[in-house]
Amino acid sequence: MPQVIGLDVGSRSVKVAVFERGFRGLELSSFSKREFDPGDPEGLSRALDSVSGEINASGATVCARIPGDRVLLRFLDLPIADARKLDQVVPFEVESQVPFELDDLIVDHAVVRKNDAGGSRVLVGAARRADVRGFLPMLSAKGLEPRYLGAGPSSLASLATAVPALGQGTVVLVDAGFTRTDVCVLDDGKVVFARTISGGGADLADAHVSGGGSADEIAAF
Repeated sequence: MPQVIGLDVGSRSVKVAVFERGFRGLELSSFSKREFDPGDPEGLSRALDSVSGEINASGATVCARIPGDRVLLRFLDLPIADARKLDQVVPFEVESQVPFELDDLIVDHAVVRKNDAGGSRVLVGAARRADVRGFLPMLSAKGLEPRYLGAGPSSLASLATAVPALGQGTVVLVDAGFTRTDVCVLDDGKVVFARTISGGGADLADAHVSGGGSADEIAAF
């Protein structure tokens, strides 16, 4: 069966998880990580070359995500629930909340829940076309063209597909990177909160050293 590949491009590392489709759903087959120097113009390219050389992405479903600091996420409560009407209304609702023209944005949405009055609560994601165009060709050139492109921290919700227990009750998912942290809260598998926080491991390291900790302890961590 075709594989599913999860690709996470961070500020100083690339992580790749390969899943096999089984009768019980997705099963993790392999995981790899390649770090790179963000100050090296060719660092990310070499890291992508390294991970793509280890896996066979031909015929696989590749999933990636736009970094959270390049995505606008908003919850909208709308008096409609019809899918076609939402497709027409949502982009214009978003346009009033961002300092960009609608033609400069890529907008998508997902219904979180519907209410008895015929309305719906919708999670909307918007990204600048320029940011997406700068991201996709880089992956495609390495044979890692995504079929699905997630929106920042909301993409963490897809973990509930691979780990069904995450779709039960209230679950908080945290992805702490080097310079930013993604937080996604699920309620029975539905996203109820998603945010990217400016700050990550680098800030924790600075705070640790400022508080009297040693650099060696940070390196070990």
